[in-house]
Amino acid sequence: AVAESDAFGADVHYVSHTNASTNTVGGGTVAGCRPIIYAGSQRGEALAKCMVARRGEVYDGPITLNRRADLYELRVPAAASYYEEHVFHDNAEDAAWFHGNLRAIAESAFWASIVASTRWIWSLQKSQFPQLSCLYSSPK
Repeated sequence: AVAESDAFGADVHYVSHTNASTNTVGGGTVAGCRPIIYAGSQRGEALAKCMVARRGEVYDGPITLNRRADLYELRVPAAASYYEEHVFHDNAEDAAWFHGNLRAIAESAFWASIVASTRWIWSLQKSQFPQLSCLYSSPK
């Protein structure tokens, strides 16, 4: 996927994934969205700001942004990378929310990913794209 992303010249490398609890005692009770970005990436931070804000509009559970430098899918792509750990699929409530909100998840990811597109960002008009209000206070 990274080679395809780089060959395409993508502005965003987006990984869509669900999580599972590693705690055998808490298995099925851990909840939340835990996205990951590459540690130290300014474009990743700008993308995450918008992604987390948009996800918070559709998901009531906890959202915890993590930063890592060891994951191939974050470290290698030329594009800003965002590894979306949507929910815990071993939590029945999280899994039900996920399956019932696939369109809202896709829409929020699409609009938020535009923040990393240097080809679009300078031509956007705030009045044309109110979905991107998080963009206007993001760092360059």
